[in-house]
Amino acid sequence: MNAIALGPFLLSLPRLYAFACALVLLIAVRILFKLPSNVQQRWFTGLILVWLISARMGHVMFNLDSYADTPLDALMLWKPGYDGLWGMLGGLIWTGWALRHRLHAMIYTMVLVMVTSALWALLVLFSPLGGSFASNPIPDLTLQDIEGNDIHLPSLADGEHKVIFNLWATWCPPCLREMPLLAEVATRDDVHVVIVNQGKICCRSCATLMSSRSASAMHYSTPNSA
Repeated sequence: MNAIALGPFLLSLPRLYAFACALVLLIAVRILFKLPSNVQQRWFTGLILVWLISARMGHVMFNLDSYADTPLDALMLWKPGYDGLWGMLGGLIWTGWALRHRLHAMIYTMVLVMVTSALWALLVLFSPLGGSFASNPIPDLTLQDIEGNDIHLPSLADGEHKVIFNLWATWCPPCLREMPLLAEVATRDDVHVVIVNQGKICCRSCATLMSSRSASAMHYSTPNSA
């Protein structure tokens, strides 16, 4: 699992690692450089804001198509979608500006920003707190394909391919944004992507998108939504 449950809330591990690395950075700067409290507070507050904005901008620039229909989603910083390299570059620029009158502290703080950014990237990559992603059995359900034929889901397993199920709805903006990613995954030889429509209309738009990406995904809907 890539998240930790805190009562009714889920905290994603990348965010937990980010909080931990930011805390390590703050403590290290406080101990090593003993900056005046107002200077340190201004630098650290600005660093968090600049990192978030820069990392978000980097992610949006590399995924413009995903935000074309809902551009305001780019402003929703609580949603996933950050580029760590862009965040680090923004943090370095801010640190250089905020500590420009303290050359020694500026240089070593920039080094610490790079070290903690690299630490965060390693934690996200290896995820020491994450569990294994074991495959679950295919549910014993019968759905309808895009032509209205009944399909027993366990029959899709052939023992050679992993099967990825994605629940889709035409009224769901995140579903639109994840279609290019699913289309890319569907081009792999060892994976079958199964898209299950939960809406009122059979998901022909989804099939069209997948076909335009030369991806062999399978499209199904619940019997009462075709």
